[in-house]
Formats: sequence, structure tokens, C-alpha cells
Amino acid sequence: MDLFSYADSPLSLSPESHIRKQPTGGSQLSNVDFEDFVGQRHLFGSHGAIARILNGQPLGHLVFWGPSGCGKTTLARLLVGKLNREMIEVHGIDFSSKEVKQLAETLRVKRRVSGVASVIFVDEIHRLTRVQQDVLLPFLEQGDFILIGATTESPRAILTSALTSRLTVLELKPLGLEDLKSLVVKSFNKSQLNLAAVLEPSVLQALIESSGGDARVLLRSTESIVNWMKMEGHEGFLGLEILRDLIELKTTSFNSDTDRSDLVSALIKSMRRGDADASIFYLVACLSKGEDPLFISRRLIIFASEDVGNSDPRAISMSVAIHQGVKDVGMPEAEILLAQGVIFLALTHKSNKSYLALRNCQKRIKSLFSWTVPGFLKRIPQALGTPRAAQTALNSNSSGSGFCSCLPIELKNEIFYEPSDIGFEKYLRESLERFKAQI
Repeated sequence: MDLFSYADSPLSLSPESHIRKQPTGGSQLSNVDFEDFVGQRHLFGSHGAIARILNGQPLGHLVFWGPSGCGKTTLARLLVGKLNREMIEVHGIDFSSKEVKQLAETLRVKRRVSGVASVIFVDEIHRLTRVQQDVLLPFLEQGDFILIGATTESPRAILTSALTSRLTVLELKPLGLEDLKSLVVKSFNKSQLNLAAVLEPSVLQALIESSGGDARVLLRSTESIVNWMKMEGHEGFLGLEILRDLIELKTTSFNSDTDRSDLVSALIKSMRRGDADASIFYLVACLSKGEDPLFISRRLIIFASEDVGNSDPRAISMSVAIHQGVKDVGMPEAEILLAQGVIFLALTHKSNKSYLALRNCQKRIKSLFSWTVPGFLKRIPQALGTPRAAQTALNSNSSGSGFCSCLPIELKNEIFYEPSDIGFEKYLRESLERFKAQI
């Protein structure tokens, strides 16, 4: 039954709504079941999150986080279909606040009638505004529907804390070469074609590389090949030139030697070593292979704080500004901002002393059985006489007239932050030495 055909419901949405009940697509090669699904073995193992749900664990609110074309939408459809639930699909960019509320209220009514909660699948859930996310909250609390989202962005970075606290984040990993090859094999088998008799290993490799690791792109390309062969009555091997005519071959390769993690690692380490040429090369390599520009800009922010730190405080401000700029202008112009940031971070001073201070302190706190805040730092100061006397003492120490250790007694002689002599941090070191000299 069509959810929006309720004749007696004043909450039915208009025919112009972007909401759909049935999955889009419908091609033979796109219709898969769990046996055809490739990748994400960590979710299907004996202790995997999807395996637990299929084995009877109640379906809760989920968000699938992973790169484009790794199977987020397909997995949602398969999971909900296996559980015999109704799923309404929407897209975050088209889902207005009015539609959010209307759909939620309609599903609330339906759940009360049927006793079963439907599923709302929000593709690109990171596109929802804070207001739209807040509208969902009371309905989630009441269990009026199950929310499943899909995103290429880190949910904790782009969704409100109120919403993420109600979601279980499941990370989907990029598809590997064997996963993609398996996808091609399954597609040819469904079309009753012998892959080994059609594509030579080099042509199959080119087909897989052309997808950039995106299963949807690979399926469309495979479908183009299958349709062309049936229409033309082609027999025998498909040459590389014909493959080029049928699909758009990418100029960059997708293989195990230069996969995503290796390229990002190379970019970070090149900046860390001060090699501007290598840094810009690996930036371009990442972008040409389809890496999300926002992922790179977030990495620049982390690098600016972890590796540059207080040796050049401009780095963090610049990186945050570049991240916002990438959001505002989008590709391809965003690559100009990223190039500027990568070169600056590669050539500026480096110091990880703040990062080390954080990690050293975390390690030390874990090793402590107990510790006590000094009496004069408590909300109601102790051991300093009257409150007025305590306040006078604190004001005296904060005015620069003398250095006073504020660490717990158990850590009185600990040193967590040891500034370097590099860049701006040498001035912080001098300030710290002046303060401590006054003890």
C-alpha cells in the first residue's frame, strides 16, 4: 500500500514531493540480494552489526558512513527488505522541513495503526539542516519510525550531537579490487555471458580502474558493455578501443599500491617532511582519484594543530578558513584553496609539542588512582582563610606578580608541555621560563 495514498489522512504529501517509496534504478544489474552484495565483511562476520540484526537484534536508528559507491543505499534496501519493513527513501538536499514533519507525523499515525515502525532512509543525511534534524528528534524518541541515513561525511562532524547520540554509526570501507572484480563477474553471470570469453585480464583491469572504486559507476559501465554486445551481436573478446568508446576511462589508476589510505598518508608525510612538490603531487593524485575535497581539508586542520601547532599559530586559522572555503565554493575551484594550504603547511615551521602534551597528560591521568584539585582552585576556595582572602591570593597570582603551580598535589612536579625553540613557540618557551623563574 502506498503510504501517501491514505485517503483519510490530512497529512498526505503532495505529488510533487521528492519522497519515494520504491527504490530507484530498476536495472537488472542493480537488483541484488545479499548473495550478490560485495565488500563490508566486517559488518557480516559473526559479531558484525548487520549480522546481529539479521539474527534477531532489534533494528535501531543507523547511519552508514563511507565513500561514494561502496554500497550504503543498497545495503539499506537489502536490510530493510530482509526484515519485511516498508522503507521510504528521501534525499537530504530535497527534504524540506515541511516534508520532514509531514512524513514523520504520517508514519506516527501508521505505526499506531499497524504496530510496526516503517523506515525512513535519508541519502546524504549530512545535507539536512540543524532545524530539520531537530524536527526528527521527538519522533525518534517515540519510536514512530526507524531512521537510516547514508553519508560520505563523518557523522559526528556534520550532524548535531542530539541526533548522533540516537544513531549507531556503521562505517563502510572502500571496495577493494577483488570486491569490484566479483561485482563484474556477478553482473556478467546474471546476463548469461562468460566474462572470461569477453574481457581479457588487461581490459577487465581497465574497466575496474575506470570506476575509481565506485560500484555504481562500475555497474553502469558493465551494463553498457552487456547492452552493446547484445545489440550488436558481438562475439569474442572486447578490445580496449571499444571499451574506451563505451565508457569514460579515467586517467588515474585504482590499485592496491596507490589506494586511498596510501595516498593520504603520502600527502601528510610529505607535508611533515617539508616537501612542497611532493605535497602538491599527492594532493592532485588524491583529487584525481575522486577523494572528497572536504576530507582533505579536514586533514589539513588536523595537521595544522598536530604537526604545526604553536610554532606557527596562523596555520590553524588558515586551515579552518580553507575548509570553510572548500564548503562554500566547491570543486573545481576548491582545489586552488587546497593547493595553497598544502604548500603553506609543508613549508612552515613544525612542532608537535602541544600534541605530545595532550597525549602525555592523557597517559598520566589513566595511571592515577586518585587526585585532588588544590583547595584554592575550587569553586569555594579552601585553606586560604576567608573567601575574600582567597580571591585576593588568586588575583595576585594571575596578575603576573608570581608563578603558582595549579596542578593537583599528586602531580606537583609534572611537566606535560615542553615548548620547542621553533618559530613562534620559542616566545612561549621564554614566557614559560620567566613565569617559572618567579617561583
